[in-house]
Amino acid sequence: MRVILLLALLLGAALRIGALGRDVRLHPDEALYATYARRMALDADLLLRDAPLDKPPLGLMLTALSFSLWNPGEFAARLPTVFASILSLAALAALACRLFGARVAVLAALLLALSPFDLAFAATGFHDPPLTLFLLLTCLAAASDRWTAAGVFAACAIATKQSSVQFLPVFLAVGLGAAACADWRGRDYARRLVRFAVPVVAVA
Repeated sequence: MRVILLLALLLGAALRIGALGRDVRLHPDEALYATYARRMALDADLLLRDAPLDKPPLGLMLTALSFSLWNPGEFAARLPTVFASILSLAALAALACRLFGARVAVLAALLLALSPFDLAFAATGFHDPPLTLFLLLTCLAAASDRWTAAGVFAACAIATKQSSVQFLPVFLAVGLGAAACADWRGRDYARRLVRFAVPVVAVA
């Protein structure tokens, strides 16, 4: 089963890396985000005071980091999202394995690896792939009784797109549902919720 899971992950990674090599011009929204990230990377304009921003800064910062490591361009603008999409495959597999077992993990990884919608966004300058990764890591950490880590990843999701706030009930349902099914010591739900809430409130 592990070999099949590894093959599914490798297939998904190959498809996403292959998409990165396509000669496709930036969508107008991608170009706008890349322009802001370029100002962050080259001009150290981290606050972008005069920019009409409609999103939190983390996605732009990831692109700016890529521009700092590579020459600013279409390849560098899309590189972080490809890595985020590949890591999402592993995060989903780990989450499915923890909640439902190895067979479901293989199926989930394969479905996401071949998802046309996910592939369409994987090699782009949009912030949806990093957001997806942070959402999955939040659920995985909550299901693993690592509530501080879950709060940090949830805060990263909110810092990428403010619409991720709507997923907070999902995080809590996954984590508390796993707690109800597992023999966690003490089952001190209030303490766990506080550990989750502190990073989220701090970033918000």
